[in-house]
Amino acid sequence: MDAPVSACRIGPDRRDGRVRCLSGSATSAVEVAMESNVSPGRSRPYRPARLAGVVTLLAILVAPVAACSGSPSPPEQAEPGVTTSVPLATVPASPTQSGKAGGAVPGRQSAADQLADFFVAATRLDADLRDAAKRINGGVRRDVVALDPATVAAVRAIRPQALVGTIPGGMERELLRSVMLLYSEIVSRRLAMNRVVSFAASAPLPRAGTDAQELIDCLGNGAPAARRFAGDLAQVRALASSSEPIAVAPRDSLATAEVAVRARYIDALNGGCDTCGGGVLTRLVPVVWKRQGGLDGTVGGVPFAATFAAGSGWQVQLNSC
Repeated sequence: MDAPVSACRIGPDRRDGRVRCLSGSATSAVEVAMESNVSPGRSRPYRPARLAGVVTLLAILVAPVAACSGSPSPPEQAEPGVTTSVPLATVPASPTQSGKAGGAVPGRQSAADQLADFFVAATRLDADLRDAAKRINGGVRRDVVALDPATVAAVRAIRPQALVGTIPGGMERELLRSVMLLYSEIVSRRLAMNRVVSFAASAPLPRAGTDAQELIDCLGNGAPAARRFAGDLAQVRALASSSEPIAVAPRDSLATAEVAVRARYIDALNGGCDTCGGGVLTRLVPVVWKRQGGLDGTVGGVPFAATFAAGSGWQVQLNSC
C-alpha cells in the first residue's frame, strides 16, 4: 500500500526563491494594486490558516481548463511565489467557441482564434480589476479606510476562475506558460483585494489599526501583476497569432487535467493559507503524475488528486495548508 502523502503549505523557499512545500515563512509586497495615494508601510506577515485536512478546490471543466495537474513533463524550475490562501471555488464550465476537443479545428489560421474567448475574458477582467482598484483607492482617507457597498460588490463580482473554461488543453509548452502567466496575474490582483470583502463589515477601518494596514499591504501584493499585465497580454496575443492551431485535447485527457491542476495551484498560491495575492508565475512549475496514498501526483511539490466525471469534468484537490 502506498505511503500517505502529507499536506503542505505552498510558498517560496528563501534559499533559492523557488515555490515548494514549506513549513517556513512567506514573502511580502510593496505597492498598491493601482497608482494611488496609498503606500503600504510594511510587508504582511504570514499567519498559518487553521485548516484541517485536505483543501478541496473544484475545477469543473466542460471546455479544457487550467490548473495544478498535468501530463508528465521534464522538470521545470518554478518562479518565486508568495504564500497565499485558497478560496474554495467551483469554476464555471460554460462551453466556449475556443476549445472543442478533437484536434486542430478546420479553417483556423492560428492558435489565437482558439484563444479568442480567453483574450476577451481576460481583457474584461483587467478592466473590472482596474475599476475596483479605483473604487478602493477612493475610500482610503487620512484617518480611515471606507469600504462602501458598491466597492465591495465590485470586488465580489470579479471571478478569475471563469477564465479557466476558456483555456484549452493541448497547447505547446511556451503558449501554455504564457497563458497561465496571464491567469496568475489576474488571480493575484483579485485575491490581493480579498480583505476588502472580509473586512467590509468592520468598515470604516481606522488607518492606524491592524485591519487597515493589512488591507493596504494586501493590495500591494497585486501591484507587480497590474503593472505587467498589458505587456504580457500583448506578448501572448502575438505568440498565439504566430502559432499553429492547437490540437485541443479531449475533456477527459491528462492534458486537459493539467490545465485544471495548474489553475488550482495558482489559486492556492494567491489565496490559500490566509494569504492575499502576489503569486505571479512566469515559469511552469513541475507537474508529476504518480499515484501515492490516494493522490495522483504533485504540482510544484504539492500533492494533488484529480478525478474526472462526464457530467462535471475534472475535480482537483490540493493537499495543502
